[in-house]
Amino acid sequence: MDIRKIGQFIKSEREKLGMTQDELSKKIHIGREAISKWERGKTIPSTETILQLCKIINVTTDEFLAGERNTKIDVSLKLYEEQNRIRKKLKLMIAILFISTCAFLFSYFINQYKSFKIHTIT
Repeated sequence: MDIRKIGQFIKSEREKLGMTQDELSKKIHIGREAISKWERGKTIPSTETILQLCKIINVTTDEFLAGERNTKIDVSLKLYEEQNRIRKKLKLMIAILFISTCAFLFSYFINQYKSFKIHTIT
């Protein structure tokens, strides 16, 4: 985590929104001096302030902490999607195995018992 890069990122995103440091400071209820320190890479915002900033400048916390917009798919999202794909395949394989087993047992039962005997008691 490079605080200078984060500072430049805060500044560029703030400027893209057409905001001054003073306007941003009023939105998150802190002094303009604090924003100036962040943008110069002297300090970093508190966790609570980072969350507020992310909402205001419309970035994810991952992007904020990396100090850049992330155009790639998030790695954790990729892993989640891969796990879902594996789960679906596993469920399909279990269903096929279950159906195959049932079909085998049914055919075995039919071959073993050629005729059904029904007894009635009168």
